[in-house]
Amino acid sequence: MDKKITKINKAILIIEDEEETGRLLGRFLSRYFEIVFTEQNLKSGMLSILNSSPDVLILDNNLPDGNGVENIQNFLSAAPEMKIIVISAMNYLGKEAIQKGATDFVEKPIALPHLLHSVMDAVES
Repeated sequence: MDKKITKINKAILIIEDEEETGRLLGRFLSRYFEIVFTEQNLKSGMLSILNSSPDVLILDNNLPDGNGVENIQNFLSAAPEMKIIVISAMNYLGKEAIQKGATDFVEKPIALPHLLHSVMDAVES
């Protein structure tokens, strides 16, 4: 018998241009969090942040309208309390992402348990 998981009342925004990856991450995280939504570019992501004030942003780096890491400060200016987790296959960006204000960096391909651990750490900090 499966135990029912009590969802955490936090909002998670995923900005990921690869539709299937965004959908997969969204479905996985919606098992644990009350509100999970996705956007596919920086512009729509910023609008979602301004309208919804998510607790955690999962931010892909390579997006059609720019680089996520280069926009970390813009997102933090819009929502200073929001935690940002950058996801990218370019592991050398991890240090830069943290220096620019990200809470964590998760390398692609994403291990879902690792991502969940990172998001849980972010919502608890």
